[in-house]
Parts: sequence; C-alpha cells; structure tokens
Amino acid sequence: MSERFFQFYNLHNPFKGIHKLNIFLSIVFISLTFSLAYFTPRENFFSLVSQFFLLSSLYGYWIFLSDSTVKSPSFFLLIAIGLRCLLLFSIPNFSDDFYRFIWDGEVFKNGISPFLKIPSDFNEKERIALYFTPEYFARLNSPNFYSVYPPICQSIFFISAKLTSLYFIDSSFQNTLLFRVVVMKLFLLFFEFGSIYCLHLLQHHLKLSPKTIFIYALNPLVILELVGNCHFEPAMIFFLLASLYALFKDKWVLGAIFFAFSVSGKLLTLMLLPFFVFRLGIWRGSSFVLISFSLIGLLFLPFINFSFAENLGQSIGLFFRHFEFNAGIYLFMKELLLLLEWYSIQMILGKIFGLMCLFMLGVVFYWFVSTKSSDIISVVFLSFCIYFLLAVVVHPWYLTTLVALASLSSFRFPIAWSSLSVLSYSAYSVLPYHEKPAIIILEYILVLIVVGLERKKLQKIFNS
Repeated sequence: MSERFFQFYNLHNPFKGIHKLNIFLSIVFISLTFSLAYFTPRENFFSLVSQFFLLSSLYGYWIFLSDSTVKSPSFFLLIAIGLRCLLLFSIPNFSDDFYRFIWDGEVFKNGISPFLKIPSDFNEKERIALYFTPEYFARLNSPNFYSVYPPICQSIFFISAKLTSLYFIDSSFQNTLLFRVVVMKLFLLFFEFGSIYCLHLLQHHLKLSPKTIFIYALNPLVILELVGNCHFEPAMIFFLLASLYALFKDKWVLGAIFFAFSVSGKLLTLMLLPFFVFRLGIWRGSSFVLISFSLIGLLFLPFINFSFAENLGQSIGLFFRHFEFNAGIYLFMKELLLLLEWYSIQMILGKIFGLMCLFMLGVVFYWFVSTKSSDIISVVFLSFCIYFLLAVVVHPWYLTTLVALASLSSFRFPIAWSSLSVLSYSAYSVLPYHEKPAIIILEYILVLIVVGLERKKLQKIFNS
C-alpha cells in the first residue's frame, strides 16, 4: 500500500505537467502562510483576517473550481508537506497554549504530576526553578486549573523538557523557547504525515476522489493551527483515522489500540465508543472496550493516584463552566435570554446545551442501532458536528477534526466553517480580550446557511 502511495504521487518528479498558473498561485499561498505564521499576531485582526481569507480563496479554488490536485497530486502534496516543515520554526502567535505545554513538561520532568498541583500553587522560587520567571509565568493560561492534557500530550511535553535539559546548560526560556517548540512540533509533523497517509488509505478503500486528502492537507486552518500554532489535535486525528481504517479492514484489535491512543491524545474521542462497539457486535465490541480501556489505563498510569480522577474531572468541569469562546448558537441564546431578562435560565444555559448535546448524540445512536447502518464515517462525522455546534468553547483548531472527517464524506460545510472561524480572533483585537457577539453570530449564520444548502445530503444519510 505504501508503494502505491509513492507511485501515485510520483514524488520524485512533482513539477511534471504543472501549469504556470498553479506555480504562481502556490507561491502566493506559501507567502501568505509564511506571513501569517511568522509575522501576524492575533491582535492584528484586520491583517490576519484579510490574509487568511485570501489564503482560503486560493484553497477553495483548488478544491472546488480546479482539477489541478487530481492532475498534479505530487506537486500539491509537496506544498502540503513543505508548508508544515516551513512552520516548524515559528513561535505560535495565534495561541499561548504552548506555554502551558512547556510548564506541564517541566513539572512532570521534576517528578510532579501536572494533574496533582496547579501552577498558581507554586511559589515564585519554585516557578523560577522551572524556568518560569514572572515575565513568562504571566503568559501561562489557566494557572488556577489542573492540566487537562492526556498522556500522549504529556509524554511529548516531557520529552521536550528532558531534551532541553540534556542539550542546554542554560535552560532558561530566553535561550531554549524555540528548541522546546520545535521538539513538540516534530511530533505533530509526524502525526500530520500519518493523517495524510491514513486519508490516502481510506480514500482508496472507500473509492473516493483523489482530492480527498487535499481537503485536509491543504486546508489553511489545519496548516496554521496545528503545526503552525502547536496544537495537539493531530494526535487524536491520526489515531482516529488509523482506527477507522483498521475497522474497515476487520482488524478490530489494532483498531482498539489506535482508538486508545486517540483518546490518550484527546478525551473527546471517547464519545464515539458506543458506535464502535455496536458496529463490532457484542463479543468483539466488549473485547474492543477491554483492550482500549486497558491501554488507556496503562498510558495514564504514571499520573494516577487518589486525587487524579477528581482533579482531572474538576478541571474539565471548570473549563466548560468558566470559559466561552466562538460558540455561536450558545452565544445567540445567551444574548436573547439577556434581552428577555430570563437570568435564571441564562445561568444554567451551559448545562442545558450539554444535555441537548447528549440527547442529539443519543438520537444519532438510536438511528445507527435501529437501521443497523454500516456508515461509520457519517456517524463519526455527525457526532463531532453535534458536539461542536452545541459546545460552549469552539477554538478554531478544534474544527480541524471536522475537516479531516469531511474529506471522507460528501459534506463541505466544515470547509466554510474552518475559513470563517478566524473571525473569532476579533476577541483579541481589543484589551482586555472579549468576544464581539455580532461577529460570532454572523459567523454561525453563514455556517448554518451552508449547512442548510447541504440538508439533502443529511436526509440521504438518514433515509439510507
């Protein structure tokens, strides 16, 4: 199968037959990506949005209006891989999450579980011992929360911290920040290459268009937010795609292993477990659960003690209760309840949306069971759609999972959503940071219009 991959993409001669227009457009595409990753802070909203929308227009041209990615797949694969490599050396400028990654790595390297002690509990002397001077500690987000990052992420944070201490006599932030980030990004690069390869395998198995992998591989949000801004969705995406492919090939034990790794990259994958179990049947499904949870438990083992589950659950709960970002439907309802002065309902709106999400997932599961559908891709895709539409926190990089799954389906609204999600960065254009409800609601109105245009595709799934 790997031989077929390299034969199809003809990587030894990527420029063969490529049109001059595509060479010019690719130069523009690369230049805009480089500019956004290296020179455009999120606070510069107008510059960020204008460049990103132009980038998305070029991407849209290649995906929807041109057959260039089919005629010259090796050229565009080279762009996709090359851009990710180019962004290895950028310091994330759309997000400050990487400071928390570095903190967790340093804490764990020093024998302290990041799930057992919150950053604000460390005194200044202890923080400096972890290379977090007051200047850098001030950049740490959520210092009053336990870590929420699962074992795959924590292991990479630890490796980054350990390698830094081995290769640098002075491990201060000023001297080692780029090295720490590059080490983490190398792992993300590996996961991204794995995701692209898995998409190729799934495209071949499902007999989809060769454009399939480019919907994900060339997506500007995917390139900029994942490797560019050092977010760890690639771990979940890669192992989820690998698990799906293993299930299609009836290698359910391998699928269970990949599923466990996906959960250990991001816990959100757990919501898919009932669908996987039902698809496999009682005996194989039970074994799938046993293998997955055994491996998940093994991966969490270095972090587990009596307080672990309580602290992790507390942080996840506080995250959903205390944070709101880019949640258009939720925000619209919140503003409406404020206008109507229904304050009591507004106070529990987050819980209501959580229950709505569970109910909708239950409806999808009931349909999946009652129709005995074998369309696991659509079920996984719909589950993530429901979650993100009803979530109270939808950072742009969360949507990269939807883009990967959309490439395996007939739905294209996640492409529009991935382009429009950059509007959420309007929150950072003013100090102190706060969201602009009108912009977020506009984003979701446009997304829902595109969803409406694809409603027949949804009807086709439920009628099948």
